Amino acid sequence: MAGNVVACRIAACIVYSARKMRELRLIARQRQKLTGQLASEKNRLHKILADGGIRLGVVVSDVHGQSARAMIKALIANKMPQEVLKFASRRLKASREELFDALQGELTESHRFVLNELMQHIEEIEQRIARFDQRLLAGLESEHNWLVLLQTLPGVDRPCCW
Repeated sequence: MAGNVVACRIAACIVYSARKMRELRLIARQRQKLTGQLASEKNRLHKILADGGIRLGVVVSDVHGQSARAMIKALIANKMPQEVLKFASRRLKASREELFDALQGELTESHRFVLNELMQHIEEIEQRIARFDQRLLAGLESEHNWLVLLQTLPGVDRPCCW
């Protein structure tokens, strides 16, 4: 009789574990979809900039880094290239002249509208991904030791919100 109780408890743990893993997979799959959407929106933003003659991607390594994002927001706000340069980080490898040349373009009101919408959508998706990360890590809290062990493998990094 005691063996049956133990077997039932083990079976219950396995069912609970399988259900929990299904739920975590659901969250992980949706996060993966959001990551794909984010990449698509970032590519679209880059394309709209290029269409307006803004070649920021040529002189900045990460068009979606903090400095470049601030410059794009200044362009959306219809600031002149000289004013936009104020948002460029000193750590950028490109010279001020190269940045100034890259910012020479003609963004129409339609370009600015679409860029603004894309920027807002990108930031919204990034916030959603962060919430999915938090939910995944909360669900994996009981597996913390395994996660630490996995990080010893090459290419496996610590999640951003851990």
